[in-house]
Amino acid sequence: MKEKKLAADSISKHKKGEAAFQQVPYMAPARQMSLDELPQEMLDEVVRRLPCRVDRARLRCCNTYWRDSIKNCCEPLQLPWLLLPSAVELLYYTVTGERFRRFHPIPIEFQHAHFAGASDGDWLFLVSDDPCRHQLFHLFSGWSITLPTAISMESRQVDVRVISAVLSGNPHCEGFMVAAIVEVAEGGNKRAACWRQNMPLWGDCGNVALQRAGVLPAEGRYLPLDMESVDLVHIGGTFWYLTSEEELVKLIPVADLHGQLRLVAIGLNVRVRNDFEPDEEVDDDEVFEKGEGEVIRRYLVESSGLPIMVVRIIEGHWTVGLRLFRLQSDNVNSWWDELFELPGETLFIGHGCSRSYKIGQDILKIYFFHDRITRLGGRNLYWRTDNGIVTDSGVLAWPVLVWDGVPVPAASDQAPPTWVLH
Repeated sequence: MKEKKLAADSISKHKKGEAAFQQVPYMAPARQMSLDELPQEMLDEVVRRLPCRVDRARLRCCNTYWRDSIKNCCEPLQLPWLLLPSAVELLYYTVTGERFRRFHPIPIEFQHAHFAGASDGDWLFLVSDDPCRHQLFHLFSGWSITLPTAISMESRQVDVRVISAVLSGNPHCEGFMVAAIVEVAEGGNKRAACWRQNMPLWGDCGNVALQRAGVLPAEGRYLPLDMESVDLVHIGGTFWYLTSEEELVKLIPVADLHGQLRLVAIGLNVRVRNDFEPDEEVDDDEVFEKGEGEVIRRYLVESSGLPIMVVRIIEGHWTVGLRLFRLQSDNVNSWWDELFELPGETLFIGHGCSRSYKIGQDILKIYFFHDRITRLGGRNLYWRTDNGIVTDSGVLAWPVLVWDGVPVPAASDQAPPTWVLH
């Protein structure tokens, strides 16, 4: 009797389960969303998490919908790349992604060339020797503009070699200008030069009357601006040149009576700093080889529309410190005021390629690269060991020259590093 009752209970429960099962509505399998239906807000988030522009370029290649939609995405701030050239490979280090990548294939224009500056939009100034050749080169499209190798100076044509150069605007637009520091073949002195489209030669920027308080006589004297130029930058339509004596000279484009643009040079008569130490004739090769002695480098960078001078102090093999100075002026005088903090800004310094970015961090960071050239066995050697960052903690080595566990060569036989400005 007990067994029959258990069997009846089992049948009853089974029927109740069948009824419950039959009451569950039919659920069709979820349709898989295609890539073409990904919402814009999700694409925004994907792009935000891809700081490297190469990764975003690959993302655009997925399909037409993604390519068109990514155009509307807010891309993260593009910080410069550190480009490390050599004869066998072209590496670059992404500051945002903090990793090395290989640029392939190596542009043929890079063979036997080194860099003489960079400008926004991935533009690089290339200088080749034997024979001498100057180019304004776009890193990604391969488009190039040939620049002159001679200057019109004192009614004659003289061969020159570009040391540093900057752009006034996008080369795809008419009216852009190039300002440069060039080395004259005859005598080896440096001059300030300018060039615009359709000019067969560099234009000589001439001389400027300088009157330096505490250095020159009160009446001033006529000095060649170009004999002592060490760096230049373009700020708001004006080219600014920095000299080894820390004078600033503005080159302002002005149209003459015939409608032709020319650069008018104006010296600011910047007061000499109390602790200014003039550059001495130092053999950089000897300092580097012996590991002792001091070398000074000066750079010019724009910050909030004003020029900032960065003084880099190198002892032996290594950079030991940087000092920052902002230009100050009143109605009569101009002077350098030392900065001990610049919150929210990150600086990247290099001759002809310095930039400042407002990132929002409280700590000032200054990135620099090894820009010294040494000779070994009759050939130039371009070391990469003195790249680094300066923060309130001091000078730190950066980046670590290791890629996927393999050491990156500590020197190049082709050219020193440079920044690629996006």
